[in-house]
Amino acid sequence: MSKWFIRPCKVDIGNMCRKMGINVPLALALQSKGLNTPKKVKDYFNTENYNFGDITQLIGVKRSFEIIEKAINKRKKIFIYGDYDVDGVTSTVILYKSLKAIGADVFYYIPNRVKDGYGLNVNAIERLIEKGMELLITCDNGIAAIEEIKYAKEKGIDVVIYDHHEPVIKDGKEVLPEADSVTDAKIENCGYDFTVMCAGGLCYRVMKAFYEYLGEKYTLEEEMVIFAGIATVCDVVDLIGENRAIAKRSLELINANIENTGLKHLVDINSLESVNEFHYGFVLGPCINACGRLEDASIAVELFIEENEAKAGELALKLFELNAERKAITLDSTEKIIDEVENSTLIEDKVLVVYDKELHESIAGIVAGRLKERYNKPAIVLTRAENGVKGSCRSIDKYNIFEALNKEKEYLGKFGGHKLAAGLSLPEENVEKFRCSINQHCSLKEEDFEQVYYIDGQLPFDFISIDGVEELDIMHPFGTSNTKPIFGTKNLSCRNIRFLGENKTIVAMELTDKSGNSNRAIMFNGGDRIEEILLRKNYSKENCRDAEINIDALYTLEINEYKEYRNVQLNIKDFREI
Repeated sequence: MSKWFIRPCKVDIGNMCRKMGINVPLALALQSKGLNTPKKVKDYFNTENYNFGDITQLIGVKRSFEIIEKAINKRKKIFIYGDYDVDGVTSTVILYKSLKAIGADVFYYIPNRVKDGYGLNVNAIERLIEKGMELLITCDNGIAAIEEIKYAKEKGIDVVIYDHHEPVIKDGKEVLPEADSVTDAKIENCGYDFTVMCAGGLCYRVMKAFYEYLGEKYTLEEEMVIFAGIATVCDVVDLIGENRAIAKRSLELINANIENTGLKHLVDINSLESVNEFHYGFVLGPCINACGRLEDASIAVELFIEENEAKAGELALKLFELNAERKAITLDSTEKIIDEVENSTLIEDKVLVVYDKELHESIAGIVAGRLKERYNKPAIVLTRAENGVKGSCRSIDKYNIFEALNKEKEYLGKFGGHKLAAGLSLPEENVEKFRCSINQHCSLKEEDFEQVYYIDGQLPFDFISIDGVEELDIMHPFGTSNTKPIFGTKNLSCRNIRFLGENKTIVAMELTDKSGNSNRAIMFNGGDRIEEILLRKNYSKENCRDAEINIDALYTLEINEYKEYRNVQLNIKDFREI
């Protein structure tokens, strides 16, 4: 059973509405974030004039400027070494285009997911040295590449690291690469207050400051902040402070004018008339990721630096088609692995570790995410690779997967990541030992696996209106640490129930309160629970329009539009029968 917690309300909501001229839903949502005075609200919404910190105070930034400026002046060959996910692709684009625009002799390299794996590797470094590399700049990787960077330095290569992942910890102490400059806000005493930026956000901030350092106008700023915003949303970093300001500005700009030829074609081929954070995370982001999963992420970088309309159109179509293929593979693989979990003793484990030799390694992270969402447990999905076994981890808030992997180093080859997501490799003979050990060391209790909902406020139906729902839009973009407001209402009658969709898993209904106020509602998860209740009342999926169920409901508010018709719709997140 899920847990519901109502966030404390410390203000008079009616008074807050009158003073600020806002509706009840927005007042509840703001006060639940502690935004209960006009000044706090103004600061929260004033992202356009957000007071960013001085990024040159972040460890390594000033030194990196000196190294890069010297390389540009001496016409040294610079190689940017990125990563194959959205954050790695966009940070590569930001660095490449920004340095190219001021005359740098710059190239890029995106590792192949299958051949190279995540991050730096010695073979790739050797190939780049053969191509004349003199300065190596890593983005979205590098902090954990201790031996690889040592090798590059031994070969006489200058190395600059721009990363946002956790440093290696050995015997309780940080171990940093011996690069010429290392920039990562996760480093202890990094010198900068905002520590939760992604690589795309970091590289945008750094390049903007680099242009200022050179005394040059950053004419690419608006184009680059769009990519920084895409990275910020897709890498699921906290949408607060600098991240929220970047993401919001990015969305404003992409809807006003897309200067980047490739990005414009990618938006067009996905038939997006307007773009919001959902489209970043679930439409554009997956297209960018798909080429790294099924072919090579360099295709995405090529798209975003391409200026020829015809060529950009071809590349955008390529990404679109690869994403369609990725969707089909993911659906089949997820169903297969869920079946394996539910028909074995794996379901009893606190940490789900599933090894599927046939799984396409590029979608291991997606499948791990689906397992985590379904069971609310940490999930690690492994598959056979060229050298042993590789996989991806997705975790829940109460379990730091990166720290957990640190404790299992004896079984692993390479690993890296964050609190909630990580990648790893290990010998095949260690898979079962690893599964047993990580579960033995796991201190999670049964209650930790229960779904938890934080309710922004109890909302009487009297205060739900189209104006009130539209007003909530000013809180966008929503994401981690700036979640879409969830409201709760008790004692509702659920009527006019219909099961929709190809598999009849979506439930549409009408909810009515004790005063007779009604709202339409939709539920995308939980249809099986509704069906069970109906069966107890002698109704079926096909014949339940006359049924009535009494519930307490949690929901988000949205506007449902069909042709010229608009109405409020409640998106049910959870319910309890009463």
